[in-house]
Amino acid sequence: MQDKKNESYLDNINPTIKKTLNHEQKQEIKSVLKRLLPPAYGKEVIDIRFTFWFLKKWYFVFIFGLDQRRDIEFMPDQRQNRALIIIFKAIIFLLIILGLLASAFGILYALKSISGIDLFPSSHFNIL
Repeated sequence: MQDKKNESYLDNINPTIKKTLNHEQKQEIKSVLKRLLPPAYGKEVIDIRFTFWFLKKWYFVFIFGLDQRRDIEFMPDQRQNRALIIIFKAIIFLLIILGLLASAFGILYALKSISGIDLFPSSHFNIL
């Protein structure tokens, strides 16, 4: 499927320029497109995508599965992008950990309340 996608991109090249390309040049263009284009979807275990209605340019994508992307070398001027990616990964990791801890605390508190265990008899945490 990826080769068909690359062929369709090559069809968009100006026909006069396309005639001047030799076989090696076409193969190199296909190779670059294969490295740059995302792989065909379908092998992900979880694929969640949605946009925020209140922010027009922001969206959320969560894909869980085997990483089938090829490593793309960063250009020297893209080192800032690499730093931003690392920072965003760290923030997302921390948010996931905090969410898991909050969920675990809530579940443990609910189990404690359901079982009737009273750790501090003189004080209670009233939710309502």
